[in-house]
Amino acid sequence: MLQTSPPQEWTPPTTPIETTTLDVSGMRCAGCVKAVERQLNGLPGVVKAAANLTLEMVAVEYQPNSIEPADFAAKLTAAGFPSQPRNPDAEATTSSNAKRDTLSQLRRQLAVAAILIFLSTLGHLEMLGFSPIPGFSNIWFHYGLATVALLVPG
Repeated sequence: MLQTSPPQEWTPPTTPIETTTLDVSGMRCAGCVKAVERQLNGLPGVVKAAANLTLEMVAVEYQPNSIEPADFAAKLTAAGFPSQPRNPDAEATTSSNAKRDTLSQLRRQLAVAAILIFLSTLGHLEMLGFSPIPGFSNIWFHYGLATVALLVPG
């Protein structure tokens, strides 16, 4: 009688896998996220790349003996998405400064928009039954306000 041994499962050779994070700018939509992931997943040695639009970063699982993290940044930068390896020490400081700058810019835009709304309201008081203010109900005045609204806060 022929003896058979139970089938042994094939296990692939284990290679170390590391994860790195890159700061990526220039991503504006889901299509950009997919383009970044496609660029990185196409590189030899990359196991998986996952981009995050909100955090402007991408996490890459890779085989360290096949490719270096600097190659990821170079590939993305060449594809139009400026990137660099994330520095964990500078992350908190950079994030805080960027948030502060963004908040300051938004406040300036809000102030300009509020001033423009106030001036536009003065020009429309005549329609509400108030006496007109000379110059404020002129169509060219409102044209100028609309232009500034589109160029500055818009």
